[in-house]
Amino acid sequence: MFFKKHCLLLIFILLSSNNLLFSQATTLLSQELKISKSKQAYLDSLNILKLDSNFIYSIIPSTHTEVSKTLLSQHFPYPILFVHGLLSSADTWLTFYNYALSHGWSYGGQPRFCLNSDNDFSFANITNPLIYDIKDYTPTLASGDFYLINFNTDSDGTVYGGNYNTLSQSNQAAVKKQGLAIKEAISKILLATGKDKVILVTHSMGGLASREYLQNTNNWQADSSHHVAKLVTIGTPHGGSNISGSSMSTFFTGIDESSDAIRDLRRSYFYSSTPGTFLFGGFEKPSNMNDNIFGFYNYDVTCNGIDSEIVVGINQKPIPNDLDFSAVIGDWSLDLFGPGDGAVNCVQAQPKNYLLISSETFTLPVKHTSLNDETKTVFEAFDEPDELFLAYGIKENKIYNGFLSIQASDGMYYNDYDTYKFIALTSGSINIAFGNLSIPNTMIRIYDAKTLNLIYNHTVSSLTFLTPNLWLNNGEYYIEISGLGNLTSWQYPYNFKINTLTIPSSIEELTKINTLLVYPNPASNSIKLSLQHFDNTFVSIEIYNQLGEIVKELSNFNLNDFMQLNDISNGIYYIVVYNNKEVLGKLKFVKNDN
Repeated sequence: MFFKKHCLLLIFILLSSNNLLFSQATTLLSQELKISKSKQAYLDSLNILKLDSNFIYSIIPSTHTEVSKTLLSQHFPYPILFVHGLLSSADTWLTFYNYALSHGWSYGGQPRFCLNSDNDFSFANITNPLIYDIKDYTPTLASGDFYLINFNTDSDGTVYGGNYNTLSQSNQAAVKKQGLAIKEAISKILLATGKDKVILVTHSMGGLASREYLQNTNNWQADSSHHVAKLVTIGTPHGGSNISGSSMSTFFTGIDESSDAIRDLRRSYFYSSTPGTFLFGGFEKPSNMNDNIFGFYNYDVTCNGIDSEIVVGINQKPIPNDLDFSAVIGDWSLDLFGPGDGAVNCVQAQPKNYLLISSETFTLPVKHTSLNDETKTVFEAFDEPDELFLAYGIKENKIYNGFLSIQASDGMYYNDYDTYKFIALTSGSINIAFGNLSIPNTMIRIYDAKTLNLIYNHTVSSLTFLTPNLWLNNGEYYIEISGLGNLTSWQYPYNFKINTLTIPSSIEELTKINTLLVYPNPASNSIKLSLQHFDNTFVSIEIYNQLGEIVKELSNFNLNDFMQLNDISNGIYYIVVYNNKEVLGKLKFVKNDN
């Protein structure tokens, strides 16, 4: 062993003399460490072992003036799932997390996944349930404004923060596995919130993981929909990155040059010079993916347990066009190989260079590992959609918040247009109350979604505003709120609420559509639903109190399950069941658990 170690040291010194071969030197030494009993001690010396940091950080407003920025409860149309990148964890978002908590955002929890649960890097399998690589350690999630996924989870379920490198190297796993974990995370968030969609905000490789989910329809949810309203990529190598292994920092950060993640991130391979297989397609074989003297642990890009297949690259696949996109790109002055952020070239970070999409771009003079800390720009990037056909879905009788912010330099509009859509389930009167309209001359418009006719238009010059009573026939409508954002407007959310003035709840009216059965009725802690003439299983549900206020809502609810009522008090309620825009049934029921 003494002789072997000295030989390795000599090889390391010789290889290090050639910058082009440093990656190979790194890999050679790391191979020895992998078979050494001191592997964990070595990893511990390179990393600071951290607990799940985002559960212990909490900052309250430091001055009384900040209270005016606080959001008192969950008020956003869709929850946000933050996705970290390579050799990282949920702690990637600590700066945003602390800001959000200090301003009243509700945190729903952390979806957690180990992506190499058997600690075997040479064989990947996502098809055999007996040797399935992915283990889900997600705790029960609460209904919240945002969630932080964590792939930095060991095979025993231990969750780490920082960039701690676990034995399983779960945060260096294949992008294919990350996409499947995002599928499960979205499913759990939809269930916890009762919402129909999520917003994905991603850093670095997390953007590719989110694209892996979106661009493969077999990854989507049980109802064959992706349920994503917007994708924000921050420093994501859409065209790949070959930066790892090019400097001493690679060795000391713990990046494993033979890992599945590095294999999938490659723009091209060092020796074969062929394009990266995951990104641009090709054969799963060493001669095609020849990148270092030891090669990768495995060449199974699709993680199905079979090598030597032909892979269709993610940049060769279409992406859905029914969601909004934006990108944050770093143009750091100290990037020696720039323009870029030190890890990803500006060209490769631009999704419009690889996808047929309309996307807004925010460019910052910031390095790769600091882009995620630019809270102001992150806010501006996940701004509500400008276009009506991408409008965020909202409900009547609920308070929502939004932000009028500065637009991207390549955006279609100078003003910020925030668009929302809602369904008037029955004909009746409504009005809309607005608050904290801090942008001068905020414009408010309401459109009939079917005809796109403008049915209300008003410019507001005050902080609060109430529309006159409006009669709406049953159907879908758009609300557009627009104004000229400024440097601080992202910190001051406006709020609005659609007030139902005519309660759609008479027994005669409720039984017009389909025969909906609720039993038992009166109910105690749960009810079961039955719909005639409806063959599908999954529906959306809203429960109203006698004032017409929504007290419970569920999306993607399985009609085969009992619906729990423990979270609502005794009383008389109206339940509405619908599929997409179609109301399937309405009924009055009583909850009495005495």
